[in-house]
Amino acid sequence: MSDPEIDPIILRARELREMLHLTQREFAERFGLKFQTYAQWERGHRRPDETALVLLRVITAAPGIVAAIVKEG
Repeated sequence: MSDPEIDPIILRARELREMLHLTQREFAERFGLKFQTYAQWERGHRRPDETALVLLRVITAAPGIVAAIVKEG
């Protein structure tokens, strides 16, 4: 059951994270996010700003591309 306070894109990011069998920390590191910030988003303690929401949409749409870009630095 989803928390109505959590943005749907966060729920999709969590589903992707679980599908990839990653911890919150591993997911954040793979996609260039701060762990504490991502964890707070996923728990509903903070809401991502509009720029972060766009990044999360891109991550959920093309995770392999985003991970490759982050890895390149």
